[in-house]
Amino acid sequence: LRRRLRLYDLEAEMKILLIIPCFNEANRLNLRAFDEGREFNKQTGIELSYLFANDGSSDKTEEILNAHLSRNKQDLIFSSKENVGKAN
Repeated sequence: LRRRLRLYDLEAEMKILLIIPCFNEANRLNLRAFDEGREFNKQTGIELSYLFANDGSSDKTEEILNAHLSRNKQDLIFSSKENVGKAN
């Protein structure tokens, strides 16, 4: 029975991808907080990365996210040219 309960290795690295929706967030994006979250999770053995979903922002959101991506290769950006809002 003990062998059956060990279906996974507790020492294995856990990976988490957080999806962050963005629409005209240039004045509110605190990318340092995302970096700090990643550092905290490294200490716990969790590999954290982010997918920023830019939903047609007309401000500098995409520019800020691209600058962030140049320093953080594990993160991703999805950009829509127009705002499609939340799903119905």
